[in-house]
Amino acid sequence: MPVAPGKEASKLSPAKKLECAAAYCRQLRLETVQLDNEVARMRWNINQLQGELSSCQNAISTDDAVSQSTTSTRHRDMFDAWLCARSSENCKFALFAELISPLFDSFMESVSVRNSEELSQSLLDWQRDHLTMETLRPSVLR
Repeated sequence: MPVAPGKEASKLSPAKKLECAAAYCRQLRLETVQLDNEVARMRWNINQLQGELSSCQNAISTDDAVSQSTTSTRHRDMFDAWLCARSSENCKFALFAELISPLFDSFMESVSVRNSEELSQSLLDWQRDHLTMETLRPSVLR
């Protein structure tokens, strides 16, 4: 509770103490109203941002087929460039390239990156289907 400058709280009259307390209560109410207004503005902003985020996510889902094929092609080009560069450095790497290329293709077909749960599940499924000794052995032996 604010006190009149230059006077101690014990020397104030009861009426003055009551007046100071009432002023302090008005100040607190005003601050509460200002905070409530700020909270309302922030909630409105959150709703606006959630709407924008939702529309962006919907736009991504509808354009996913086009962007996925473009991304897949770009990833394949990067992978091929990496294989070529490494094979030119070390001729033994070409053998590894023969083994890893089919795995890369199956990875690109099988693993989904739409959200973290789907990524995790599709990665585990791909690992179970393509990285077992039973599936790797025939590709090594050919």
